[in-house]
Amino acid sequence: MRLNDPGNPAFWLLGSFLAIVLGTNIAYLLFRRKVGEPEARRGPMAALGWTALGLFYLLVPFLAMQRGIVSPYALGLTEINWPATLSTGLALAAGVVVIALFGWLLYRRTLPEGEPSAALDRLVDALRGPATAILDQWHWAFYRAAAAAVVAALAAANLPAPVARLVDKLQADPLYWGAWLGIALAGIEWALDPFGRAAVRVDRERAAALRRASLAIATTGLFVLTRNLWLCLAAHVVVETLAATWFALPAQRAPEAG
Repeated sequence: MRLNDPGNPAFWLLGSFLAIVLGTNIAYLLFRRKVGEPEARRGPMAALGWTALGLFYLLVPFLAMQRGIVSPYALGLTEINWPATLSTGLALAAGVVVIALFGWLLYRRTLPEGEPSAALDRLVDALRGPATAILDQWHWAFYRAAAAAVVAALAAANLPAPVARLVDKLQADPLYWGAWLGIALAGIEWALDPFGRAAVRVDRERAAALRRASLAIATTGLFVLTRNLWLCLAAHVVVETLAATWFALPAQRAPEAG
């Protein structure tokens, strides 16, 4: 259970967490003067940052799965009881979509209509929304699976009696408790991301950040009940696709001269 052992799931979980927290904070120190500029969100540096983070989200879970640190089952990819999960899972997934979109539409109605967005901006949003949903779900699935592996591995650790009793309770269902511990760590990771905190201070970015947080919790609940990442992924992609296309935010009004 040494933290510097690449065979320890905690090495991968905490390593990913620290790499993202340090990376985002260093990037913010380098580019914080441009964070508040409206065009910064669509500029080349923003695209480069999104791409780098996306590659990290994609590659780390694949490498961990290849080394046997996390299993496809714990990720929610395999050994799915489709008849059982679809009998209730589809209804639950539909509920997640409806509630998320309902909250989004309520927020959208509070914003004034502005000038139509440029076609390129609409295309970027339509593509980036679903792509971000896929990356987020894969990242969260990795944290859930890695946290479950950590809980299971603690059985071999020499722990103090009070901690050992708590671990025994967690090990009754490590995938359940790992799911919530993993998504809690993802929440802490986001809270330590200065770009995320900066987005919350912008009216038009705040709702998207809150939607992402609510979907993280809702789809983790869906995963706990179904053990099916595909359902979580489908629900998240549908919400982000509709939010970016049919129910996109009205464009901002151009500032008046003078």
